[in-house]
Amino acid sequence: MSFSLDLAYGSETLRFTFSREPRMLDIDEPRPAITAQLFRERLDRFLSQSEMDLRMPAVVVADKTRLCGYPLFLPVLADALIAHGADPVQMTFFIAYGTHAHQDDQAGHTAYGTVYDRFRWVHHRCDEGAAFIELGH
Repeated sequence: MSFSLDLAYGSETLRFTFSREPRMLDIDEPRPAITAQLFRERLDRFLSQSEMDLRMPAVVVADKTRLCGYPLFLPVLADALIAHGADPVQMTFFIAYGTHAHQDDQAGHTAYGTVYDRFRWVHHRCDEGAAFIELGH
């Protein structure tokens, strides 16, 4: 007798077949500790007390291999920055790939949600040394 198990892999499903029944382990995912509303409240509090120059904000995000609720939280971040003086035309998001492969626009939409269409995105390449300049703190 054989046993089959379907596992999600990226956007696909892979089927594995075993000669005997596999032992399944469960993971208890922790409850999210923050909501979009709480995130916005904390951002507003921080930004109202901050002396940051928000004329040309830069936001660095991970690539599609390290997702963390971007479609929910990036719009909140962007809207809070704008509400506190950031110029949306000057706002730039940088995808920090490290050595990972470049992702296409479809992957960008999936990873970052509606913010991907609203702002300028730079697909960082760690091997292009001429692209690095000192911007300050």
